[in-house]
Amino acid sequence: MSNSLRLFTKDDCPYCDAMKNKLTTWGINFETINISEDIESKYFLKEKGHRTVPQLYFGDHHVNHGNTKDFTAEDLMLGMRGAYPMQDSGVEDMS
Repeated sequence: MSNSLRLFTKDDCPYCDAMKNKLTTWGINFETINISEDIESKYFLKEKGHRTVPQLYFGDHHVNHGNTKDFTAEDLMLGMRGAYPMQDSGVEDMS
């Protein structure tokens, strides 16, 4: 399992563009995976029960819950820390 952020998106998705803009503005490095071009990733999301994009994963841990518009940098940090609740995840506080 990789400890990197993966953003699952699709073509012509304004919510995906909004999430990309947020992550970029916050100075967060992430990999974009377009499910319109990567069928295996589309199946991965379906297996995880997702029906929409964007979906953001830290390793195998889903970190964006709820509305993309309301998603904050604090939500991201909490989600990333939640990937490894019993150990130091290496995620530094952005404040």
